[in-house]
Amino acid sequence: MDQDRTTDSDLTERTVSAPNADEGVQKTAEAEAVSAEKTPEDIEKEYQGKMKELDDRYLRLAAEFDNYKKRTVRQFEDIIRGANEELIIRVLEIVDDFDRARAAGEQAADCKSLQSGMELIYQHLDEIMKKEGVERIISLGKKFDPDYHDAMMQIESEEYPSGRVAMEMAAGYKLKGKVIRHARVAVSRGRATADEKNEA
Repeated sequence: MDQDRTTDSDLTERTVSAPNADEGVQKTAEAEAVSAEKTPEDIEKEYQGKMKELDDRYLRLAAEFDNYKKRTVRQFEDIIRGANEELIIRVLEIVDDFDRARAAGEQAADCKSLQSGMELIYQHLDEIMKKEGVERIISLGKKFDPDYHDAMMQIESEEYPSGRVAMEMAAGYKLKGKVIRHARVAVSRGRATADEKNEA
């Protein structure tokens, strides 16, 4: 008898739980309905739109990078042009010195004054080169080094042993430590033998 009795609280629980179960079924049905509304064509259009958006973004980035490269090249060219202008202005001072030396040479009675003027011009040029970081490579008497020297020939030398630079045909130069022109030199092969001297 007691088992068949249904209390008011049991009825209330059943009444409350039934609508909750129906609500879950209803939400699932709504989600399926929304999903069913998108056709394959709609999904394709959606992805095409996203792809177009990404493509546009890529093209904008590519254009910006291309502009950046062009701007960097222009800035580098401006820097080089400015540096060249400064150097040319300093070299023009040497040209002025030569003009004055030529004018003085026409009136000079002896060669000593002209030689003295040329020495001053050379010193002025040497000062400009040092300020720009240009350094002459000292070669004469040094051991031959292919990093600094270009060997043009070998010669006998009473003064320098074999393998040493016996004659400098054209000076070499470094710019801020980097070789920009190798010295063209003649390398000693030592003293001539008695037979070689007799042949000479």
